[in-house]
Amino acid sequence: MKAAMKRLAIEFRPALALTMACMLVSGPDLSQAGETQTTSNPFSFGTYKTLRVSTGTSYNYISQSFYETIADTSLDLGAQVNQEYLNQPGAFLNIIANPFGDRRLQLESYVEQSSEYFRGRFNTDVSLRSTSNRLTFSSSLELRRRTKGQVEIGDEYLLGRARVKWSHSISKRVQPFVSLRGEFNSLSNTNLADSGVIAFGNGYQRIAAQGGLGIDIGKLDRLTFSSTFESRVVSTDTSLAYQLGRAEIEYTGFLSSSFYSLDLSLDNRDYNAAGNDNDQTWLRLGGNAQFDLNSKFAIEPRFSIEAINYRLDTSSFNLDQTRTEAQAKFLVRAGSATIGIGPRFAALTQAKAPSSTAAVNATDALDSALLISVEDLSEEYFETATVISFEYFTLSSILLNLENQFGLRDYDVENSFQTDYAFNRLSVFSSVKIAGNVKFDIIGSIEWEWHDQQFDNNTFYLLNSSLGYNF
Repeated sequence: MKAAMKRLAIEFRPALALTMACMLVSGPDLSQAGETQTTSNPFSFGTYKTLRVSTGTSYNYISQSFYETIADTSLDLGAQVNQEYLNQPGAFLNIIANPFGDRRLQLESYVEQSSEYFRGRFNTDVSLRSTSNRLTFSSSLELRRRTKGQVEIGDEYLLGRARVKWSHSISKRVQPFVSLRGEFNSLSNTNLADSGVIAFGNGYQRIAAQGGLGIDIGKLDRLTFSSTFESRVVSTDTSLAYQLGRAEIEYTGFLSSSFYSLDLSLDNRDYNAAGNDNDQTWLRLGGNAQFDLNSKFAIEPRFSIEAINYRLDTSSFNLDQTRTEAQAKFLVRAGSATIGIGPRFAALTQAKAPSSTAAVNATDALDSALLISVEDLSEEYFETATVISFEYFTLSSILLNLENQFGLRDYDVENSFQTDYAFNRLSVFSSVKIAGNVKFDIIGSIEWEWHDQQFDNNTFYLLNSSLGYNF
């Protein structure tokens, strides 16, 4: 049983990564750099080409290397599996239109056909403003369909989003705002009902309303207060529906060439599930900054704290937990390049699971059925790493960001699902104007895990890239 669930844990992450990777847009269009021209009027619009067209090839790749044990015993190493989840070359066409030659209206159409998938994305952006008012509207519709092979989890969907926001300047420093946004996601259930792994609905609908107040402090600092109400409806499984209330405070400041920001938010989420097991309060506190020491050196600290409290502690799966992360890099600038190095720490702490072994609800009954002990459910860990980064940026031709993390993760409890390991995480984001109107974009990551036992080792690869020509 544990061997089977371990295999599931290995395979489920790439399934989610596949969905997210294939929803990535191509990299930023650096061909637009330098095209925007603003006048002295603070409410004027930059000028843009009326029509921009790009076409080219794309390539997406996701794979994982791990060991699959033949029997539920550490004495049988089994065989190494190199599992490809996605290996898709393709071609795309992207059209962006600004009918008025500015940002009042922008229309975008993106279509991509790979060897097994068709994907289309259609965006609309409207921006209207006067001396004291600003109204923005944005919408997107994204479609993905498998054109070859068997449909699996996350293969097909229709995703739509829309948002309208109005802000008003009471004075030069005070701007209240309101916004309304909606989202729907229609998932294909083909071949999922027989998987016996997890039940997915046909999709969901979500609507949210937000109101807030922005206050400019000094020359560049800004303080924002906002509150949000959000509701999600899942027609096929009402237990996944919820109502959410959020209060948030954001502060952004600038001092000479240095900057800093803080974000504090509190969520209260009520699910429609019987027993209120999943109802939770979520507190987030995060911040990042870059303090210049001089023109060549800077310090870049960042931190985040997330605390989740479940109002009912009857389920062994829903444990109150706190995630913390802190990082500080020392930056060295040399022309267009910036090199950074520093430590990173991360930790997860959890509350104790219920001591009672009685199956008081369906979740506890599932615990017993899977023969999972309370100790097995502990995911507490402490992680340390050294972060090295390299950035290179020129306004007209190149954006490159490389980051490598090498470190250790130490679990409070080791079991058949998790063991301590050393890791190396390498990520790259790049958009390069190769020559003339040819542009190459890439988003990629590789993560290696090295455990005490070789059969626990794991390597994960993700790549999203495109080579395009801008007309």
